[in-house]
Amino acid sequence: MDRLDDFEYAAFKEAYEHGLVLWYDMDEDGIIAGLDANELFASAFSDEGVDRVIYRIPPRYIRYCFKGDKLADEAKKRNIVKSVNHSSEYVLKKERLDVPDGKYTIRGLIEDDIDDVLDLVENMPVDYVMQQVEEGLLFGLFEKGRKLMSVAGEHYERTITLFGSSKDSFKKGYDKALLSYVANKVLSEGRRAVIFVFDDDGELKSLVEDLGFSKTHMDSYWG
Repeated sequence: MDRLDDFEYAAFKEAYEHGLVLWYDMDEDGIIAGLDANELFASAFSDEGVDRVIYRIPPRYIRYCFKGDKLADEAKKRNIVKSVNHSSEYVLKKERLDVPDGKYTIRGLIEDDIDDVLDLVENMPVDYVMQQVEEGLLFGLFEKGRKLMSVAGEHYERTITLFGSSKDSFKKGYDKALLSYVANKVLSEGRRAVIFVFDDDGELKSLVEDLGFSKTHMDSYWG
């Protein structure tokens, strides 16, 4: 099992300092971090550390993200989680994406947009939305400049995410346009454009592959 790289270490430290991770516990065996009141991230740095990492997982958490298949599979075998779903990392290989013209406006979201974001995106904590807006990491596509149709941006670890969209947003090409816009912003800052996609999300998978993202590896498991 691979150790977290320096980028991931820094991401957890920064996330904690900004209040986006409730707590984290890191030692030679692995790392456990409370993402919110229900979700937890866990990673073992070695095969020998799997038992010790699982033992340290607080029982109150109902949803987990595991980095490394052995850790997730062992958790499932011990009935810590009921199901395991795969999530894969996709990296954009292009230097820039075309953002198609349309009767819409894309801009950074502001405090006045928060209620609309919460109406559009299910299960997004208010504090998290406010933090991401303050950091300038959330963007929205507005149909005819007025109605919010799609929300995308970056997580605290700087991976691109399509947080949510309206029913017709995918068919109208709005999700594609917004993801292209966000990816271009990341690339313009000299960073990699990375997105994680659950393997059972066929619609998003086809979208990112159409944009030119390439699957690098299966990185996380949720239960």
